[in-house]
Amino acid sequence: MPLSFTRQDQPALIEAALEATHSKAFGPDAVAFGAKRGDKLVAVAVFERFESGCADAHFGMLDGAPLTREIIDGFSTLALHPRLLGLRRLFGRVMASNPRIQAAVIRAGWQFEARIRGGGMDGDDVILLSLGSETKAGPMPRAQATEA
Repeated sequence: MPLSFTRQDQPALIEAALEATHSKAFGPDAVAFGAKRGDKLVAVAVFERFESGCADAHFGMLDGAPLTREIIDGFSTLALHPRLLGLRRLFGRVMASNPRIQAAVIRAGWQFEARIRGGGMDGDDVILLSLGSETKAGPMPRAQATEA
């Protein structure tokens, strides 16, 4: 079943993202998107700290759903698309202790920027990755953008 994306009901999406990403809060400029398979919300993304065409990206999976290339590409496309968020560059942080997620994001075109020692909420190292509109290659994901 293909994915569909929504940004309806921002408070509910932000709440789901807080839980899925184990974040304490997002900034006041946060914009959330949800990815659904059928009627089931399987993933959330929050983009925040918008400045000069850039933003921080947070992806969270719900109910044990795997982070797939389709989900990464879908959320990235929504953020970089000129008629949606119109960003030029996304930044994301992945725990250094999670090489599986690092590899998935890098396969989706994100690039390694830096290792931030002690940059995690728990004091662990994090890997800073970025994706720019100039590096986003390949076809648009097959997912349908709906309810936007």
